[in-house]
Amino acid sequence: MIRVLLADDHPTVRQALQQLLAGVHDIECVATAANGADAVEQTRRHNPDVVIMDISMPILDGIAATTLIRNHHPNTQIIIFSGAASPDLQNKATNAGATAYLLKDDHPHKLLTAIRNAATNA
Repeated sequence: MIRVLLADDHPTVRQALQQLLAGVHDIECVATAANGADAVEQTRRHNPDVVIMDISMPILDGIAATTLIRNHHPNTQIIIFSGAASPDLQNKATNAGATAYLLKDDHPHKLLTAIRNAATNA
């Protein structure tokens, strides 16, 4: 079972992702976070295999949270899940340690594939 943490400041997005993952036999949502600081804390508490991380969040943005998580939990893989198709943000995410950068308008199958691929790198 792949253990996933969902970090997004929009409750509707978190809930939709939880529902998507609930229907998948090999992926389990172990926690959610509404901001980057909470994502760091929930990663510490739950030790997920993969974090799905929004970039634009309050308190601590997704890039900073990714850096902190990767520094303290190097085996936790992070997939940035953003609405911004920005090469600059993609580079920042990669430099922070993100495994992948997906757009929120990508097909859900692409997210599931990225989770499975990231988990094999954990």
